[in-house]
Amino acid sequence: MKNLYNLKYLALLFSFLVFVSCEEEEDSVTVEQFSIIPSTLNGRPNEVLGCVEIDQRTVSIEVWDHGIIDGDIVTIVANGTEIISTLELDGPDNPTTVNYTFTNNGFNYVALVAQNEGDIPPNTCAVSIDGTQFVLGANLETNGAMNIVVTGYDVYCN
Repeated sequence: MKNLYNLKYLALLFSFLVFVSCEEEEDSVTVEQFSIIPSTLNGRPNEVLGCVEIDQRTVSIEVWDHGIIDGDIVTIVANGTEIISTLELDGPDNPTTVNYTFTNNGFNYVALVAQNEGDIPPNTCAVSIDGTQFVLGANLETNGAMNIVVTGYDVYCN
């Protein structure tokens, strides 16, 4: 009987610790109130193309050539991390998908860096983040960047 009591006590303690650790993890995530898109990336200026709101930090990101499939090769950067590197874009029937967790609540970003311009400049890349679609454009002189706002923290696209 005493062993059963100890087992229940340990189970309750374990449950409490798991709950507290999950609470602290979410609380420790920075809430960015303003855009964090850097002025340059890979030695090229970033052109801010807009803002998209999403509901959660952990997402599925799909990319494909927005125009005619013409050999565009791109790198996709999220909050300073290359999440797709030197990819030749295919069409909407064959998107490239990556799962990613944005580092912040509030403002984050995704940027398109052109590795070439394919046969028809500039590069245009369709992006879908959990079903929210937008288009990024870039050339060999300028990157295209989009603010990505995780909502629910009194932070919104303006």
